[in-house]
Amino acid sequence: MKILHITNAYPTKNYSSFGIFIKEQIDSINSNGYENDVYFINAWEKGKIEYLRNIFKIRKIAKDYEIVHCHHIYSGLVFLLAFTRKKFVLSLLGDINSGGKLLDKLLLKIVKPFSDIIIYKNANKSWINDKKMLYCPNGVNLDLFYPLDRTSSREKLSLVVNKKYALFVSADGKKNKIKRYDKFVRVIELLNSKDIEIEPLILYGVERSKVPFYYSSSDIMILTSDHEGSPNAVKEAMACNIPVVSTNVGNVADMLSGCNGSFVSKNNSPEDIAELAERSLNTKEYNSRDQLITKELDMLSVAGKIKKIYTRILE
Repeated sequence: MKILHITNAYPTKNYSSFGIFIKEQIDSINSNGYENDVYFINAWEKGKIEYLRNIFKIRKIAKDYEIVHCHHIYSGLVFLLAFTRKKFVLSLLGDINSGGKLLDKLLLKIVKPFSDIIIYKNANKSWINDKKMLYCPNGVNLDLFYPLDRTSSREKLSLVVNKKYALFVSADGKKNKIKRYDKFVRVIELLNSKDIEIEPLILYGVERSKVPFYYSSSDIMILTSDHEGSPNAVKEAMACNIPVVSTNVGNVADMLSGCNGSFVSKNNSPEDIAELAERSLNTKEYNSRDQLITKELDMLSVAGKIKKIYTRILE
């Protein structure tokens, strides 16, 4: 089976972590007769004009594939503008309903009638009975992300072994306003004011092989975003058995349910997050990795679900 993946998020030479979760998920499907090729629309570095520049190229290339799987609503729109009639799967990124731009919501209405399946990640209850909409978050690589010794992990990152660290994860570092680094800093200040000495640890622009050391060096991951879909950072922390305290965004509440020491804020305020973080840091045992496996949020389980989607739409 030949599948063409069209995406506007994929690692580049300058941004090795950009869209890494898409690359890893595609790689996980490359087995047992599945041939997956990637067409990357690099609007990230070259500007939005890239969407228009690639329409005719996609029209020429797509004819050789049985299924076209587009990642992000903009990629799906470009495919439709190429006027190539193929089985069409669209994966939504982020939370279009509560956090998406008005344009994205409009484009979804335009693209949906032409798609065979639309995969969403954020546990949107309004789509449960819609046969075209399928809930299937990306999975995490359990071979890459697993609990490591905290002392040796901190030594590899030249961190102080006997300090507490709170992890902040963002592909754009502190610049992405949606990730709310300002709120994260306030949470750290509130914890320190309670005599809980903890320092921020920022995960940004790091070589992929080193990323697990950041999780295992952390006492807690704090997610302060205003909007998310199904944040992979939460799943990676879970795989490393690190507790997470988060704002109530995307499908985080579903992912963290049943995880000892992991909490989702009810009002998303820095004060509530700090209080939950204090409770988390006082928890003795964590079971996040077990919960992740039980909920089939590992990459191989998700790959199996995606393969079933491909088979289904070709029947």
